[in-house]
This record gives sequence, structure tokens and C-alpha cells, in this order.
Amino acid sequence: MITSRSMTRVEVMNKPLLRFGSRGADVILLQQALNAALVIKPELETDGIFGSKTNAHVHQFQGNSHLSVDGIVGPLTWGALAPFIDGLTTLVTKIVSPADEMAARQRIVATANLLNEQFKWDGKISETNPRIAGKYCCNPKTRLRQGGAQLTAIFSIAGVANAQKCLTISREAELMYQRKYTARERNAKDIVSWCGIFAAYVYKIAGLKISGWPLKYYLFSVKPEDQLRVLGGKEIPKIGDIGVIDARGGRNHHFVIVGISNSLITSVDGNAGLYMEIVKKINGYTVDGVKKHDGYFLTPIWDRVLT
Repeated sequence: MITSRSMTRVEVMNKPLLRFGSRGADVILLQQALNAALVIKPELETDGIFGSKTNAHVHQFQGNSHLSVDGIVGPLTWGALAPFIDGLTTLVTKIVSPADEMAARQRIVATANLLNEQFKWDGKISETNPRIAGKYCCNPKTRLRQGGAQLTAIFSIAGVANAQKCLTISREAELMYQRKYTARERNAKDIVSWCGIFAAYVYKIAGLKISGWPLKYYLFSVKPEDQLRVLGGKEIPKIGDIGVIDARGGRNHHFVIVGISNSLITSVDGNAGLYMEIVKKINGYTVDGVKKHDGYFLTPIWDRVLT
């Protein structure tokens, strides 16, 4: 059974103050969270010693998060790191690779459903609300994005460079979303579409050994480095597979299958809804409908993603 939750305010306030020279298990947690939050190579060695490299990473994270850049990890910095710690709780310290395909599929479904419950949009705009509405600014002064910290964690853990762009939304991008716009314009002014990134994040949190984004697969042949393959014409998708719709029509939308009955698909979709949200669609797709709309289904190559 997968369990995950956001750090409470009390837990954040009770985290110890860390600075250059600190040592111990909390420094290890800090180093792991910084490795998830920042796309900086080489990653920090998680040795529990707050040295010069950890100090530099803290400064980088504080600057990206619009915090006071002082190298001191207090309540505000711990709070900004909380979504990454949530991911690490399952991804790094708790989750081991599922035993077999059936266990993996069940875990993918449980993970996707859990993330939907935790981070689906609830209409409450607030810096402290982790629920995602990617088109909303939750603080006009700092330009923080609604749910931006959690989006940053999704991008970073999925393996996307420049994940820190998710934290804020410019006024220009905010205005763009109030009119018609193209995918090219969105990519230039704001974050990329993240439906497939969310699917990769679900797989990683579920314990699959996915190398990173982009999810690598080929439509017509399987290469040695592939971790996913496209289902053949007569193969029926199963829970835990990924659906892709309107693949060449510009939408190229990905979703995680969490239920299927008589060709009716229940899914959890990232970057869906009116405000770029996480949405659960009950019987929102059909197998034939996906194929008719220039779509297909992806399934893991199990001996390459389980260890």
C-alpha cells in the first residue's frame, strides 16, 4: 500500500535550522531534496555533511524560490522543499521496485489515484495550497504559480531540465492563457505541456526504473534502450498503461489508465482541465476512440523497468 502526504506546517516548523557545518540525518534529507529540486550536475553526495557544495546548492534553491539567499535552511526553505521531500519519501526512501508486472500495474494505479486526490485543483488560490492550477498566479508580487512547487517536483523527478520554471508564472504568460495561443507560443513564454511528464512521474514514484524524460519509445520498432513499447493492433491496453491521443494533430495528450471495462477507460491526466490541472476522467476515453483520434497505447517493457 502506497502512502504519501504533504509535510504539515508543524512538521516544517519543527525541522531543525541547518547551516554550513551542520551534520546528520536531516542534512541527508536536505541533500536528497536539493538533488530532486535542482538540475545541477554532479549531484550532491548525500553524506550528511553541510559543506561548501551543499551550501552552494542551498543558495541556488533559495534564489530560484524567491527566498532570502542566506544559506540558512529554516522554516521557509524547508517549506519550499516540502514537495520534493514528499516525492523522496516514496521515490527514494520507501519505494522498491515492484515484484512483477501485476504488482507494478496495481502500484501505478494506486499512485496515480493518490496524486489526483492530493493535488487536483480545489479552487482555492493560495501560496500554501499545494494543489495544481498551472495557469494561475497565486501571488502577484512574487509571481508564484498555483501549485508551482509541486509542479517543479513533478518536472524535476521526471527528469526535465529547467524544472524551476514551474515555480513562477510571468504576467505575459498569464495574459496569454486568457486568449487563444499556440503550443509554440506557450513553450516560448511558459512551461511545456506536462501530460507526458506527469505520466513519467507516476511511473517513477510507483518504483519503475524509468531513465528520464522524454519517455523513449519508437512507433514501429523496439530499440535496445527503449523502456516502453507501443501496443500492437490486436493488443488490449491494461491498467497502468499510458494512452496517447491526437498524436500528430498538435495535442499529443498522454494519460495514465487506472481502470478499463468493456473498452471504457478511466484515467488520471496531468495538464488537463481548464487550468492545467490533474484530472480523473471516469469513462472519459474508449479504446476505439483513442485509435480513431490518431492515438495509441504504451506499455512498459517489464524486464527493463523492474529490478
